[in-house]
Amino acid sequence: KYAKKTHDLNPDNPTYCNFYGYLLADFNRELDTAEKLIRKALKKEPNNIAYIDSLAWVFYRKRDIRGALKTMARLMELGGLDEDDPDGEISDHLQQIFSALKMQKMTEYFKKAKKTDSE
Repeated sequence: KYAKKTHDLNPDNPTYCNFYGYLLADFNRELDTAEKLIRKALKKEPNNIAYIDSLAWVFYRKRDIRGALKTMARLMELGGLDEDDPDGEISDHLQQIFSALKMQKMTEYFKKAKKTDSE
């Protein structure tokens, strides 16, 4: 309710568009609206890691797992799993996408690589 109100007060702000869109996706509601909001944010900031992750999450929620993986690949090309994921949310999304694609080994390799990288 508050995210919608904040967005409605300033509908061209990419941060508000992404935040509201991501919340909709995270709660698996109004996914088409969520996608439009996040794409609007990405038009203003096309390389924003958080916005790209949000779009991937919308695809995941829509059960377009291949679209989610393709979007995450773009995020990884931009280096989005390095310093841009302090709380591990992006990594968690990627692991869920791998799991949905039955790529369990990829999830294991990913976890191992992240652990090795942090040591």
